[in-house]
Amino acid sequence: MSSIAGGVTGQRIQEEHIEDASFIKLREIGLTYSFGRIGKNFEDLTVGLMGRNLISFDDYQGFDPGNKFRRPE
Repeated sequence: MSSIAGGVTGQRIQEEHIEDASFIKLREIGLTYSFGRIGKNFEDLTVGLMGRNLISFDDYQGFDPGNKFRRPE
């Protein structure tokens, strides 16, 4: 049988090409601060900051499955 796609031989996946894909990811974090009343112009001023997919801890060599990237057809 010939090897296909670097690890698939016929219909069987070779164990040496299986990786541990466990991970920890900071998916979303937000911070808001309310200043309340500021002078006569602002009755309730609130400022917010949001971050998504800021950091990921893993040893996986492949692409991120949570990423919506798709190869063009």
